[in-house]
Amino acid sequence: MPYIIDGKPVEIADEPRNQDGTLWVPLRALGEAVGAKVEWDQSTKQIALTHKKGDILLDIGSKDVNLNGNVVNVQAAPFVDAGETWVPVRFFNEVLGYALNVNLAENLVELTTWNG
Repeated sequence: MPYIIDGKPVEIADEPRNQDGTLWVPLRALGEAVGAKVEWDQSTKQIALTHKKGDILLDIGSKDVNLNGNVVNVQAAPFVDAGETWVPVRFFNEVLGYALNVNLAENLVELTTWNG
């Protein structure tokens, strides 16, 4: 099981991908697993997330993420592959505020709610 959220294994079909030194995770499945509402706008190629952290807008191909009206720069631009949007795993730390632990040898991603 490659994903653990707050100490509990979570079943997600797509495993993390290590490409060009960046670990990528599926946005919708992992986002929904942490309680976010994820919406895709095909016409603008924009993703909207509603999360306890706030309102987040992402554009495919852009490193700039809008978090509650402020721009946060992420490690790499989101992309779409086979209908799934992929984001760098650090998105969940840098934008959504989760503590992040990655074990590349076991292809494991652990997110922990951070209350700081």
